[in-house]
Amino acid sequence: MVQYRWMSYLLWFLVFLAKLVESYFFLTLSLRDPIRNLSTMTMRCVGEVWYGDVVCRNQAKIVLGLMYLVDLLLFFLDTYMWYIICNCIFSIGRSFYLGISILTPWRNIFTRLPKRIYSKILATTEMEIKYKPKVLISQIWNAIVISMYREHLLAIDHVQKLLYHQVPSEIEGKRTLRAPTFFVSQDDNNFETEFFPRNSEAERRISFFAQSLATPMPEPLPVDNMPTFTVFTPHYSEKILLSLREIIREDDQFSRVTLLEYLKQLHPVEWDCFVKDTKILAEETAAYENGDDSEKLSEDGLKSKIDDLPFYCIGFKSAAPEYTLRTRIWASLRSQTLYRTVSGFMNYARAIKLLYRVENPELVQYFGGDPEGLELALERMARRKFRFLVSMQRLSKFKDDEMENAEFLLRAYPDLQIAYLDEEPALNEDEEPRVYSSLIDGHCEMLENGRRRPKFRVQLSGNPILGDGKSDNQNHAVIFHRGEYIQLIDANQDNYLEECLKIRSVLAEFEELNVEHVNPYAPTMKNDENNIKKDPVAFLGAREYIFSENSGVLGDVAAGKEQTFGTLFARTLAQIGGKLHYGHPDFLNATFMLTRGGVSKAQKGLHLNEDIYAGMNAMMRGGKIKHCEYYQCGKGRDLGFGSILNFTTKIGAGMGEQMLSREYFYLGTQLPLDRFLSFYYGHPGFHINNLFIQLSLQVFILVLANLNSLAHESIICSYNKDVPITDVLYPFGCYNLSPAVDWIRRYTLSIFIVFFISFIPLVVQELIERGVWKAFQRFVRHFISLSPMFEVFVAQIYSSSVFTDLTVGGARYISTGRGFATSRIPFSILYSRFADSSIYMGARLMLILLFGTVSHWQAPLLWFWASLSSLMFSPFIFNPHQFAWEDFFIDYRDFIRWLSRGNTKWHRNSWIGYVRLSRSRITGFKRKLTGDVSEKAAGDASRAHRSNVFFADFLPTLIYTAGLYVAYTFINAQTGVTSYSYEINGSTDPQEVNATLRLIICALAPVVIDCGCLAVCVGMACCAGPMLGLCCKKTGAVIAGIAHGVAVIVHIVFFIVMWVTEGFNFARMLLGLATMVYVQRLLFKFLTLCFLTREFKNDKANTAFWTGKWYNTGMGWMAFTQPSREFVAKIIEMSEFAGDFMLAHIILFCQLPILCIPLIDRWHSMMLFWLKPSRLIRPPIYSLKQARLRKRMVRKYCVLYFTVLIMLVVIIAAPAAASGQIAVDQFANIGGSGSIANGLFQPRNVSNNDTGNHKPKSYTWSFLSTRFTGTTKGYSTNPF
Repeated sequence: MVQYRWMSYLLWFLVFLAKLVESYFFLTLSLRDPIRNLSTMTMRCVGEVWYGDVVCRNQAKIVLGLMYLVDLLLFFLDTYMWYIICNCIFSIGRSFYLGISILTPWRNIFTRLPKRIYSKILATTEMEIKYKPKVLISQIWNAIVISMYREHLLAIDHVQKLLYHQVPSEIEGKRTLRAPTFFVSQDDNNFETEFFPRNSEAERRISFFAQSLATPMPEPLPVDNMPTFTVFTPHYSEKILLSLREIIREDDQFSRVTLLEYLKQLHPVEWDCFVKDTKILAEETAAYENGDDSEKLSEDGLKSKIDDLPFYCIGFKSAAPEYTLRTRIWASLRSQTLYRTVSGFMNYARAIKLLYRVENPELVQYFGGDPEGLELALERMARRKFRFLVSMQRLSKFKDDEMENAEFLLRAYPDLQIAYLDEEPALNEDEEPRVYSSLIDGHCEMLENGRRRPKFRVQLSGNPILGDGKSDNQNHAVIFHRGEYIQLIDANQDNYLEECLKIRSVLAEFEELNVEHVNPYAPTMKNDENNIKKDPVAFLGAREYIFSENSGVLGDVAAGKEQTFGTLFARTLAQIGGKLHYGHPDFLNATFMLTRGGVSKAQKGLHLNEDIYAGMNAMMRGGKIKHCEYYQCGKGRDLGFGSILNFTTKIGAGMGEQMLSREYFYLGTQLPLDRFLSFYYGHPGFHINNLFIQLSLQVFILVLANLNSLAHESIICSYNKDVPITDVLYPFGCYNLSPAVDWIRRYTLSIFIVFFISFIPLVVQELIERGVWKAFQRFVRHFISLSPMFEVFVAQIYSSSVFTDLTVGGARYISTGRGFATSRIPFSILYSRFADSSIYMGARLMLILLFGTVSHWQAPLLWFWASLSSLMFSPFIFNPHQFAWEDFFIDYRDFIRWLSRGNTKWHRNSWIGYVRLSRSRITGFKRKLTGDVSEKAAGDASRAHRSNVFFADFLPTLIYTAGLYVAYTFINAQTGVTSYSYEINGSTDPQEVNATLRLIICALAPVVIDCGCLAVCVGMACCAGPMLGLCCKKTGAVIAGIAHGVAVIVHIVFFIVMWVTEGFNFARMLLGLATMVYVQRLLFKFLTLCFLTREFKNDKANTAFWTGKWYNTGMGWMAFTQPSREFVAKIIEMSEFAGDFMLAHIILFCQLPILCIPLIDRWHSMMLFWLKPSRLIRPPIYSLKQARLRKRMVRKYCVLYFTVLIMLVVIIAAPAAASGQIAVDQFANIGGSGSIANGLFQPRNVSNNDTGNHKPKSYTWSFLSTRFTGTTKGYSTNPF
């Protein structure tokens, strides 16, 4: 429509207007003074032995070039920032226009709710028998309230206050309906505590129901005339119904709580309602079995309370199946299970029957004394209009417990349709098995084998599971749908009766109920503008309520992202033509979509995010995608750190594949500019923005290294920005670096604003949905719970997954897991999972940031300390019970074992396995298989294209290393040094140093020594390994341990060597160490790219290298070439082991201060789970034997932990203490002027102040004029 097109134009006009104004005043003007000063600045430095002062004197210009690059990145970044802001503003306006906001003042949602139920839920225009509105409204309202009572959301006293009641009328002999006072007491502000529990699920559902009816809705059709639709859910291995064992027993050794206990803490009111309901049932059963003996039941109140303890503990006192099943159902309805989804969406059938009965009172009269006949007629109508289809791909391969749960679903909901794949043996031996797509429901007869006879059975041409599974699962079963529309639902969603009552208005949004029968291909249509056919509605998006938001900070963060994307942004994108299909809980036009590619795409790898391709397909083929504001479903999201990041990785990798797809090419080249911008910033722009954020952070740290090395070696002028630029700067000969240093503050503010923009959508969404106080509460709770750290980490995972997929490929489906995150994850698993994607980068940049902080301190650097700390420590901060004292040191024991195992015998969780898996992303795997058990753990990774790796990985590392090298050589170039206080090579004049040779020695000597150590170890392994292996089973582990230990010691030694050769200067040593790390990293990338062939999927090459047993490994002729390949790999692994050993220990040592805080585990749990202190999870209970064993482990590894800590402190403190005891000129004369070691040691305690009396010679016009006039002009040595 024209108005929506103008809305799109206006949005992007405002975005670019704000961007250009901000870019001029904030980005361009902030660079004005640094450009003026740095572009004319030439440094007075001594330089390097090998190439003099060629580089160092141009350091200011190099810094300026890097600042240009950072400013350019910020210029690209801020477009997305303004898009978010403008999108939120438009979305707020749209919500006020629709009346969906809680802040909308002109809507009295509760007092008008009965009238709106009558006008917007009921279709009364064609009713044959007219009743008073109150009679019809009461049936709808009472059904909603009773459904909440049956779900244990309301207690019986709340129900009595909310129901319509029949009371005697003023007319004798008649009765009338009394409306609940709830509708008229809204203004008293006491309904929250009187009618339902405070902040309860019932309050939320009733509030949204009332609020949603205040929005514009299509008029509902009678049930007879409404379209038919199908709810379609794919299922693979998701939980159907929780077993009793899963509910009342702890999950694993790291868990501290049972699932039932945790659910009781999250839903205390609902558990209390459930227990009361169960007690009533138990008492009625007991009274029925034992007769009426009420006096006996109430004779002892204390005994009764004691007898009730099992109810409050596990929900039942009798182990009879009907009681245990109730507890299982209660827990399943509050977890992310298929049973919750089925029970929720089968409310459609209840809603259709309810509406049909209420709107057709003549039907009730017709079946007056035959309730069974009435129910049969209602069920017949519900079956005509609604079908629930679950595609259970694995049903024929279910285990007994899974099959029992599926049967329970069919018994509970006989109309549920289940499609599955059924296999039969091939007719001929050389053929594949025959595969059928079959359909069953609860009415199918049972066969002798316990299975049901299918209603339909369609033979397929082969196994349809060719891609990642989910989309194939959908595509084979979609043939069993019925009706014009399909609602796509995941197996972790929920629905409610009051929402299902709106289904007729929802389906009317497809604009097909009153279609004019016009032939669009008729010749008269071409020139008649009044008969232009509107675009068909292909998809109708709907809101989602994330019911997992109350499960702690991480669950709430995930819920907030889903809510804002699915509601706040979708509201605007649907209006401007930028919304796509995202899978759930969208409705689709089945006729339109199934003739244009289906509900999803299924190519393996490429279609990792399978749903969005259907949306792009619809957009390209003329379909319209709308968004519905008044209808919402429940949705579960990932709850734990690992599962959320798995989902993030899957989405990021899927976006990388989308960018390579032909759909993106078509949309990118064919859409109008405004719709293209909406499409870009609504989808790939978010991920590319994350890439730019991380790139700008890395480039800024490089700028910081170069700028602070410049500031560290320079005398900075006393600067006043308010005086004219022509004024003389003091002290004379200084460098005016203040504008450049001040630029860091401006950049930090820019990044700070860009980061906090990510919180605006959540705050705005909460503000318009729940009000100011709730928005403020949620915002504060997020900050107290350190969610900004998590946001930084998530942004890094997004960018890393997109970048990795574009570079090396390998996108694959990742099962995220939907359980509650209450278990402590071992340190080694967290480290290996997030080291490559975040921890390594954070550690490298933090080392450079430490140099920047030491060399030239500025307060804005605290922001970058917080950001980089997030990249390094987030996995451990958000790990449940990370700071429990005993668990911490037992975890340290597992980490030490993780480092050392896997070198004699393959182990699923080992350091060497993690390194090989990381390396295989570049090298890929060989196709040769030997049948070894270790091959099952390896995936299918093909070798990355060398050009991709070179340009995307090696070349950026080379450029970054060069940038650090420039900073390192400049800080050693003796800027401003005019003389020494002692003689070097017989002179006090400043002499060039050889920092480059110093760097080469410190970076490459450890690698050379590692090569020698490996050669010795290989000789030992080949000569003595096979014989020693007969008596000592751990020969390989011992040899590997010796080699790795030597690697750690050698790297520590050369860390000290770097410190000593830098003249014991801590700042220079830090920059030298960072440059060493990058030089080694560059070398290892080169070796990997050029010399490493593909990995074997098994681990035999690694074990053979350390044990010397190359024979009988199954490698064939490759056994002759593999040792040389493995030798190169081990050279890399030696340095990687040393790096991982030191980095992991530094991370563990940094947690020690937190570990020592009293009751830290309690406070940490409160932060993560948002539970009150009285509801915190209890510590685990161990047997006496287990407790003794744990204490022994803790004592042993506590000693090891503190021993390593003391050694690390000594390594750092010893050179620092020795610097004051060693003479200044101790190493000054090592190596003569012609020696290769000349300038290897940095001169110590030299003055680089050549200002004031030591100012450089000035050859200005005034100086030259004094030479000819003979006059002199004095300069004050103390200008202040």
